[in-house]
Amino acid sequence: MSSNFFGSDEKQKKKELGCLSCEDMIRVLRTSEYLENGKDYLLIEKHNTKIGMKNKEWNEYKYGIFLLGKNIEITCDVASEELGHLRIRCSHLYFANETCLIHCNGLGFKSMKGPGHGKLGAGGGYGTKGTGKQGGKCYGDESLLKEIHFGSGGGVSMLGNGGGIIELIISQYIVNYGKI
Repeated sequence: MSSNFFGSDEKQKKKELGCLSCEDMIRVLRTSEYLENGKDYLLIEKHNTKIGMKNKEWNEYKYGIFLLGKNIEITCDVASEELGHLRIRCSHLYFANETCLIHCNGLGFKSMKGPGHGKLGAGGGYGTKGTGKQGGKCYGDESLLKEIHFGSGGGVSMLGNGGGIIELIISQYIVNYGKI
């Protein structure tokens, strides 16, 4: 790949970018004079980085998200009483190692809240019944096509919030050595 990938026919070259593998896309983005990290794409190499994305809105990176460092975490920025709904739309999603992750842990219903909340120390339900004798009931649509629900909280007053919602639309390639 040349350092001047775009050259004279910028429009055609931008179209061709979508056909590149994640590894080739990273090489092009590192040398691009026309695309901006954090706006057109997201490429993170710094270790121990936490990125809080917009809650309940699409976070769009036309040329992809590439997590190359270690211990990189993407979640959504939420106010203390808000439910977390992370929405990402991009061409490529690349997690270089097992320490990179996207999550909405604890950003669902608070403990003892939600349609499948647990009671007395039992786990909240969602796709399955919650753990323990008084685990929360199963709820939600099996296909996830009609509606997506937040995770219910468990049955402990100080802990046990349910999970938030993650929606990913990746138009080209996913390489995931991490966790979602």
